[in-house]
Amino acid sequence: MNLHENILRIGVLMEIRDKNGRLKLNFSDLYSKGIIFITKCHNLETGEPCEGSQLITLYNIKNPVKGQEYISKSLENPAPEWIEWWQKHQDQLTQDKYDQILKSMVIWEKSNLF
Repeated sequence: MNLHENILRIGVLMEIRDKNGRLKLNFSDLYSKGIIFITKCHNLETGEPCEGSQLITLYNIKNPVKGQEYISKSLENPAPEWIEWWQKHQDQLTQDKYDQILKSMVIWEKSNLF
């Protein structure tokens, strides 16, 4: 095992990294700071309700993607009861969504400087 693999393995054992080697995030903290938004599920293209919940990031809001005009409608339906589910399943996030969360943390940090 090389040094990088050992560092990743130690991070997983210490529970600061997930099985993908990504930092484990505190979804409750991210939610309370407005870095992520967990809402009742809506199809972001049609606005129709769907089962479950969805995770929207501050980055999504600041950098809207064409075809996701219904994000604002989704934000009207928060679903904080899903925070624990997202916390437990964060290792299933796509790399793109994980990166959006990290970018959202930077946006939040910059907006909260004096």
